[in-house]
Amino acid sequence: MSAARARGRPRQERRTLTYKTVGSCAIEADLHRPVGEETLPLVFWIHGGGLIGGSRRDLLPRHRNAYLMLGLAILAIDYRLAPETRLEYIVEDVRDAYEWAATNAGELGTDPTRVALVGHSGGAYLAFVVAEKVRPSPRAVVSFSGYGDILGDWYTQPSSHHLRRPRVPERTARKGIGSEEVSEADILERWDFYVYCRQRGTWPSEVSGLDPVTNRDALEAYCPVRHVSSSFPPALLLHGDADKDVPHQQSVAMVEALTAAGADAELISVPRCGHAFEQVGTAQAEDAFARVLDFLRARLDLA
Repeated sequence: MSAARARGRPRQERRTLTYKTVGSCAIEADLHRPVGEETLPLVFWIHGGGLIGGSRRDLLPRHRNAYLMLGLAILAIDYRLAPETRLEYIVEDVRDAYEWAATNAGELGTDPTRVALVGHSGGAYLAFVVAEKVRPSPRAVVSFSGYGDILGDWYTQPSSHHLRRPRVPERTARKGIGSEEVSEADILERWDFYVYCRQRGTWPSEVSGLDPVTNRDALEAYCPVRHVSSSFPPALLLHGDADKDVPHQQSVAMVEALTAAGADAELISVPRCGHAFEQVGTAQAEDAFARVLDFLRARLDLA
């Protein structure tokens, strides 16, 4: 065993690839894999950031190393961000990235029939939206602090949690928003816009361009909690029970919907942890992530 592998850092390579270009916006993905020629199962990784910020670079190094140590490749994708790009086309990007990965599996050195969708927060939401639509079907879905209902009061009404902060004026909120499409952005640079949306309950309309009242039927299509079926891949959901941004109940509802539909789903409630709990190396977070690795080992047929 190499010294790097003994320390939990396998010899690895990373390639940045453009999977799609829209106008002048090149949309990229990072392929991480252990050094070697073997064909590997794939973690298709989708970042969070409320669909407003974030990038493929947000993959935590300790998670990356753990996936690689397990014998997995990782494709961490970007997608166009709201509000410059509407929800319909954000979802399209994720589906296109998945199709691109399957079509180019030989070049990537990955097995297109052994793929797990892994998403964080808004990325988990996107994983839920596409899980039954992409082909070949994923073997598994892992959600960290995800949600499946964008028409619930938690998103369409002002957030009491975010209203504890000073009110963000619209002019301040939109300073970080441009007119050109972007596919990666520091969430901190667009945080004011996110808080502005949450303080007013306008996230669904700002991200989709649709009114939750007059265009409710159109937005229903983007609420996977209402549309899952028995064909949904086996799913493992993790959520901090003290999450003030995305309510823990969102994952409870998603697991209930999946179970009622006949799908295989499990929720790990992480005690005394808030949103993005995985970014803090607490014992609860590490224990929960160990269960993710066990889940992927079983679902992706790893020795």
